[in-house]
Amino acid sequence: MPSVSPARDHSIALLFLTYGEVNNPEAWAQWLRKEEADKFSVYVHAKEANKVQHDLFRRNLVKAVDTAWGRVSLVRAHLVMLREALKESKNEWFVLLSNSCLPMVSFETLFDYLNAHKGKSFFDLHKVESQRFQRENFRRVLEEKKANMSEGKEKELALLEELASKEHGETIQAHSQWCILCREDAKALAEAQDAELWLSAFDLLLDEEYVDKSLMLAPDELLPLTYLRYHARRRGERMRKVVNIKVTYSWCCLDGGNCSCDASRAKHPQSFSRLMPELVRQCCDHNSLFARKFEPKMEVDPLVQLWQATT
Repeated sequence: MPSVSPARDHSIALLFLTYGEVNNPEAWAQWLRKEEADKFSVYVHAKEANKVQHDLFRRNLVKAVDTAWGRVSLVRAHLVMLREALKESKNEWFVLLSNSCLPMVSFETLFDYLNAHKGKSFFDLHKVESQRFQRENFRRVLEEKKANMSEGKEKELALLEELASKEHGETIQAHSQWCILCREDAKALAEAQDAELWLSAFDLLLDEEYVDKSLMLAPDELLPLTYLRYHARRRGERMRKVVNIKVTYSWCCLDGGNCSCDASRAKHPQSFSRLMPELVRQCCDHNSLFARKFEPKMEVDPLVQLWQATT
């Protein structure tokens, strides 16, 4: 990780998308304990807000929307937190996290690393073959949907057909849900005048059946970067380069070179009850800043040692 002298008038917005309580709130409190309060802010969108007990997270709850796995509602929840976080003018980066995430580097290292890439967003982009697969299925699913599309959805259909066209074919971008947005990209998404049209269109196309069967990714794995690329092209601009890293590492047996997964979509990556050396190695190899899925009640001391080693 590069070391620079960061501008101290910037801060990081940590956006937690959770069911209830964050799995390891004490670890997060320890990670942030020695940092000045003006270097970070916390926002929590909890499906069950009454289960959020730790003060660090309870006092930073935002008004939640109903959410469901694999649905466009998760994008809505992300937008809710972005809009709240953008009210703080010092927030320069917007990190989307789950309840099972933990940092793999110290806060200072994260701050320095983001500052070294000021003005850029961070996405874990899918490989070329996966991008091609998603674009082909986007067109195929759209053709299937058109036959049974209800009246009153003409605008959504027009948008989807434009995205599926040869002109915009490569605009469609597949990526991990877990990303870090720079302020400019966060504003573009959160303040989009056509946000409802895009949400409605992707809700129409990407129903749970297709997502569950791995024919299509979920809306939160397609919409954000596709939207940013589309509007850059409409303005006649080149989309700013994103930093392509596994921002948040999720363990799959593929990473160990011995895949035992079946052909169906794995909704849930492997969970960890302790900090495994192989997981740490994989995070280092991929320049990952966070990892998931960690079970509750993790030992904090090994994490502190890891953070100290990355400072």
